[in-house]
Amino acid sequence: MKIVHGGTLNLPIYIADAFAKDALTGNPAAVCVLQSDTALSDVEMQRIAAEMNQTVTAFVCCPDTSTIGEQQLPFNEFGLRWFTPTLEINLCGHATLATAAVIFEIYGEAFHEVKFKTKSGVHSASLKKGFIELDFPLNPGHSLNMAAQADLQPLLDVCSAICGPDTIVDVRYSPGTRYLMVHLNDRVDLVNLVVDPSQFLAAQPITIKLNGVILTVRGSPQGTSAGAGYDFISRFFGPFLGIPEDHVCGSAHTVLAPYWTGVLDKDVKKARMVSKRGGDLLLDIRQNGRIGISGTFYIVDAFASKTFTGNPAAVCVLEQGMELSDEMMQRIAAEVNQTTTAFVRRCDRSIATIKEDSFIAPNGNEFDLRWFTPTMENPFCGHATLATSAVIFDIYKNTFQEAKFKTKTGLHTARLKNGFIELDFPINLGYALGSVEQTQLQPLVDVCSAICGTDAIVAVRFSPGTRYMMVHLSDGVDLEKLIVDPSRFLAVQPQSIKLNGVILTVRGNLPEMATGSGYDFISRFFGPWLGIPEDHVCGSAHTVLAPYWTSVLGKDVKKARMVSTRGGDLLLDIRENGRIGIGGTCQIVLRGQFTL
Repeated sequence: MKIVHGGTLNLPIYIADAFAKDALTGNPAAVCVLQSDTALSDVEMQRIAAEMNQTVTAFVCCPDTSTIGEQQLPFNEFGLRWFTPTLEINLCGHATLATAAVIFEIYGEAFHEVKFKTKSGVHSASLKKGFIELDFPLNPGHSLNMAAQADLQPLLDVCSAICGPDTIVDVRYSPGTRYLMVHLNDRVDLVNLVVDPSQFLAAQPITIKLNGVILTVRGSPQGTSAGAGYDFISRFFGPFLGIPEDHVCGSAHTVLAPYWTGVLDKDVKKARMVSKRGGDLLLDIRQNGRIGISGTFYIVDAFASKTFTGNPAAVCVLEQGMELSDEMMQRIAAEVNQTTTAFVRRCDRSIATIKEDSFIAPNGNEFDLRWFTPTMENPFCGHATLATSAVIFDIYKNTFQEAKFKTKTGLHTARLKNGFIELDFPINLGYALGSVEQTQLQPLVDVCSAICGTDAIVAVRFSPGTRYMMVHLSDGVDLEKLIVDPSRFLAVQPQSIKLNGVILTVRGNLPEMATGSGYDFISRFFGPWLGIPEDHVCGSAHTVLAPYWTSVLGKDVKKARMVSTRGGDLLLDIRENGRIGIGGTCQIVLRGQFTL
């Protein structure tokens, strides 16, 4: 990874799937390996974690080395810290397992045990036959006293509403982890239980600082079929840490294992977390008040990063002859966990033509391109096309100044200009709502009014080409600071109109507007239907926005900004042929390779 840090610094980053039997399963974590002479500030580590967008990014500091004769032997003690995309945490089981996997991979047979010095103490990892075992302290949960009961009751009410009346068997709070553990009765289908983590966040306690909620059910033979072969199963939700749901949470088992040992009156040995990806854990409670937590691992890839701005997209460049199934592309997109992952392949140059007795090969600047969000294929994505263009121009250097992308929505062109890349897209006009659209979309419009304020909506347009609903808001709306919960849009999705996104937009260049100064208009984009709560910078939205604002302002719009948390600028050029040039700068921030 390349980071601007008093010059250019090269740091390897791995993504390891913890508690996984196969690649692209289990719980992925990013692992950044720092040498002893490398120092990153807390701010830099937090920015890297936000860029990686994994549930947790681990930063492991390698020790100094000692020399015996001519042989240099590494110590087996490492410094370790964990960061979610939003904050530092004091303990993370799956990221520790991932880190141990990386260390054993790097150092080979140098040692079979490593010790990690962390803010929560020293934790060890041992390389066993076929798996790695972590050694963590137990964090038993306690029954709620009156004060805790009162503080946590709103959260327990949410659990009852989600799981059903009379489903809660027992509740424990672990001060060591700040996790609330909720034991549910055997009838609860935990695997298929629909949970909205934002409901937990809305009911967080006032005095108790909570890090997560564990829902757990007995395993076989009394429990559900999903628990067959396991002592217990569970799911973990940590929206308070910026983790809606953790795929497999090792630290949760420092609470779960002693609880279920007491309930089942036996030593628990095997558990499973039944998130969408899921993962198995082997458990060993010890007499010294600690627990061994084990799992298999799979090293997937290594990345390199340079900057942390704009809208990140992953780009997977496929060699000619390499075929990935739709399922594999979807799994890779879910693993990378960016808003969009692009898969691009250069068109076969072996197809040549005969013209005037000369053997003419194609220019080689045509590529097949597809886009996937973490949950589904996307027929069109502007910012991921810009990202793909940057990668292609970087790979092929000065071979060509224009790249053509063949997609399911037609042919799109990217041109390398002076200091930026310009994409060529078709315009997608938005139309005033007819009676049918008005009826279908009114609940969504009502939600926009509730979010933005009474009488804040100036106009509404629907674009059939993109399936975006555009909402023009009055000049008084502070769009940048507007608090929007995308799940509210999802709750009122229309029945017959398939919607892909909602655009909120405000006029720019207003005297009282600091953010909109210098821009014709500003906007934000929400696409929960595509698995994108909010897109940092959405290029395709401007195929709808630009023609609308050109008409409203009575002039050609040239510059716009999306005011998400990361934000980004776009240069616009509406053309007479019904197309639009969308330009922007782009930096390659991650380089790596998948091992499948």
